[in-house]
Amino acid sequence: MRLANGMGLMTENFNYISFGNWEYVEGNVDVVTIGRGRMFEYTPPDTEKRLESLDSTAIAFLEKLPTFLCSEIKSAGDAVSMLIKYGRISDTTPGRREVSTTFETLVDFGEVGFDDIEMAGSVFGADRFQLYRTHWAVREGDAQEVLARLADLKPNLAHLIGEQGGHRQLNEAWIPMCDDGL
Repeated sequence: MRLANGMGLMTENFNYISFGNWEYVEGNVDVVTIGRGRMFEYTPPDTEKRLESLDSTAIAFLEKLPTFLCSEIKSAGDAVSMLIKYGRISDTTPGRREVSTTFETLVDFGEVGFDDIEMAGSVFGADRFQLYRTHWAVREGDAQEVLARLADLKPNLAHLIGEQGGHRQLNEAWIPMCDDGL
């Protein structure tokens, strides 16, 4: 679905948060903290401009988006893998140097293996450099399509992924953001 944002059509979005240190993604993750300098890397420039202040409207928008919390990609021979969790964020707090947010895991995919880096990138619509970079991006794309691609890779979790359809967010936050001049 596409929604008008006052400047034309906008595709759906999702948060993509990636860390090089796998320990930040393994196990039970409650709070995620990332440096402000890594916020909105690989985010479309017009979206980044609306969000970079991290004011209450920007935070409300981020918290309505589905979120993928991932490790950076790791190579093992010819194959690659990464840790992937799907969920939502809340209680986002911007500090001078860091931004912290509470992450609620809805589906923990664990370590997901891919035949190659291109296959991993195609799941999220990311290029290879983005998969090796700690950052928080707001990516254009449909989280349900990403979940479907992950279900193909982890069929034992497909039933959990199907349950997430009710959590689909359609970017209703863009309308108030545009009304506020963002």
